[in-house]
Amino acid sequence: PPLDNLAIDSNDIIYVSQPARGAIVRIDPATGIETEIVPGNMGIPGGLSISEHNGRETIFVADDYGFRLVDTESGDIWATTDLAEFMDPNAASDIAMNDDVILLSDVSRSRVYMLDRKTGEKIQKWRGIGTPYGVALLDSGNPVFAAFDKGQLILLDKTDRKLRTVLADGLAGPVGLAKAGPDTLLVTEAIAGRDSQIDLTNGRRTTIAEGLIQPEGLTIMS
Repeated sequence: PPLDNLAIDSNDIIYVSQPARGAIVRIDPATGIETEIVPGNMGIPGGLSISEHNGRETIFVADDYGFRLVDTESGDIWATTDLAEFMDPNAASDIAMNDDVILLSDVSRSRVYMLDRKTGEKIQKWRGIGTPYGVALLDSGNPVFAAFDKGQLILLDKTDRKLRTVLADGLAGPVGLAKAGPDTLLVTEAIAGRDSQIDLTNGRRTTIAEGLIQPEGLTIMS
């Protein structure tokens, strides 16, 4: 599990779809033997972040069925929660982290989560915040998210769930975020087809690149 649908052929062999893994499994009802005919490991992977986990380089992947970890050397993939359970959080659109916490956005449920990186326990949850796509963590440890529907970058407070501050407004479909300095964020504007730089001290936007087609994720190289 979780399972989504099934089909039965003329020999009563059952085919089951597993959306959380992107897989299809064949089941012989006489023996119960399961055979994976379409292999899969993820459902709807989104944002990525890379760091060390248990001393190994690991990709943290936001997935709409619960965020996963990928060992970059072995390719092993595992989920942080039981995918058969409706855990909280059990879905993620984008991810950001520092040494202490993991930040997840869930656009389908209009939520942002902060988890303790060492234990995986939920520290904070913000609900009813529109369409949160990209997320970033400032040096203060407070989260920023891109509100696609409102065209804003909004600052949250890690201790006060009700406190929300608009850092930038008038953006055309903000999606991806990347931290470019203590007071600077880069953001992709999917509707406008551009990448912009945002000065967090005054909300001023500067175009970095334009003429793009629905840009989403981005990162910064040294």
